[in-house]
Amino acid sequence: SYTVCEISEKFNVDKEDVVYAMDASKLILSLDEKIDEGDDGSPSVIDKVVSQNSEDKTIEKIVLKEAINSLNDKEKKIIMLRYFRGKTQSEIASLLGVSQVQISRIEAKIIEKLRTKM
Repeated sequence: SYTVCEISEKFNVDKEDVVYAMDASKLILSLDEKIDEGDDGSPSVIDKVVSQNSEDKTIEKIVLKEAINSLNDKEKKIIMLRYFRGKTQSEIASLLGVSQVQISRIEAKIIEKLRTKM
């Protein structure tokens, strides 16, 4: 088993591209996708993010989906790993080959960007 850094160096590609390639088959592409495969009663990914007590969940879902879609690929990747895959900032930092502090700063900027759009 090779590390992200080793693969990046061997093939002369960015560490981020290696992580994207490694996680491509696992990345959730649709916010409407069901959490439990094959269970029609299962909540969708967006249901996990949006408050269940919201008076107008439909509008919130649309706004959140649009806000996330407006992010660049790196920002989407971080949000997906952090909030949909349950990864810690340290785990994401390791995957992307950066420090936990950098992920913390990037995440804070992303959250502020999402708040502004919502």
